[in-house]
Amino acid sequence: MARNSAYPQLLEAVIRLAHERETATITVTDIVREAGVTRPTFYAAFTDPANAFTHAAAEEITRAFASSPKPQATRQFTEDELAAFFAEVLAYVDGHRSFFQHVSQGPGAHDILKHLIAALSGRIADYSPAGLALQSGPLPAETTTEAVAAAVAWTTLSWVNESSPRRVQEMADILAGLVLRFSAPGGKE
Repeated sequence: MARNSAYPQLLEAVIRLAHERETATITVTDIVREAGVTRPTFYAAFTDPANAFTHAAAEEITRAFASSPKPQATRQFTEDELAAFFAEVLAYVDGHRSFFQHVSQGPGAHDILKHLIAALSGRIADYSPAGLALQSGPLPAETTTEAVAAAVAWTTLSWVNESSPRRVQEMADILAGLVLRFSAPGGKE
């Protein structure tokens, strides 16, 4: 789909609505009303609400990582350093918990999970302090980062949807341990 000039306006409307209520209850009419645009303008940007939720989730994922500067990975990072990295990202996710709960349980959730894994895979390889270790492991970096991203995505979304969620730092420690366990064994011979 071609992006039109109203795309940012529509995207922000979708994000606001998904923060407020379950995505299964959000219609095209709700979105265009919130954005102050027409239905044809919506359909010029998205195929349907589920597609709009996927784009909104991608934007929120980008924002979550925006607070974390790209490390200059020239060495293996410690678990504490990696936990600090995840704590920054998770603090954003925690502050937008209702959005992530709604999009992970509504229309397009499978596509959102696939997109989240793809986005995390790139972010973990490029922005995570564990990127260097993942690139030097015995498997191709793409394979390893995708597997790690899937584990991080699943664990994070499970945390987002917990009825009594653990603290951000506790989850950051869990994710750091998980990533380091994936990236620690051996290097290329």
